[in-house]
Amino acid sequence: MKKSKKMNGSRWNGWYCSCIGPSHIANGLPNQDSARLYTSQNITAGVVCDGLGSKQYSHIGSRALTKSLISVANIFDFSKDLSLFEPLLKSLWNINKSPYSSEDCKTTLLFCIIKNSKIYIGRIGDGAIVALGKNSMIISAKDEFANITTSFGGTTKIEWKIFPEQDIDAVVIFTDGISDDIAPDHMINFAKSFVLEYKNMRSSKKEYAIYRWLKNWPVKGHSDDKTILTLAKKNK
Repeated sequence: MKKSKKMNGSRWNGWYCSCIGPSHIANGLPNQDSARLYTSQNITAGVVCDGLGSKQYSHIGSRALTKSLISVANIFDFSKDLSLFEPLLKSLWNINKSPYSSEDCKTTLLFCIIKNSKIYIGRIGDGAIVALGKNSMIISAKDEFANITTSFGGTTKIEWKIFPEQDIDAVVIFTDGISDDIAPDHMINFAKSFVLEYKNMRSSKKEYAIYRWLKNWPVKGHSDDKTILTLAKKNK
């Protein structure tokens, strides 16, 4: 008798937390970060966007992009050319952020989509993505040493990494309000510790504990919004 295959949503857990930065509170500005999780029988997806601080409606752009990413991840045929993903995402983002302009809604994009036994990780702009598993790695932006933050909707294209699902145990995504305060050589251990700390914690307790940790970020002078999202395989 064939053993039934586990559905995607029964193999992965996800959680996230976002905390507005002290500088935005002081200036009466909204949290410009946005995050979203989605799990169904066929797909698990998580996305984090960080609106550019210099743009008036970047918080609207980041929220619209997280919503759009989940919608596109559900309908896109990943057996096709991945270059077709971005135009579809941009079209839906333009609808969801309407009537605001792309220039006023600039935002970064970091995401992970688990579908058809593969893990698709993509990014535009700063922040960090850490894939933990067979060969743990930091998936960095090509322009990470530049002084200009790239954003979705411009000339910069999505940078993709694809892994077999069995090679990855967890993916941790965080905005630059967190990643800028962690040395690159400590980032993988930081992500591992975060997953171990919270993976088996009850949801309500986990949400409160992570929010308190972000609010009381232990780096002197921190000011930016902070968002962290994790997708982790469930215990067998």
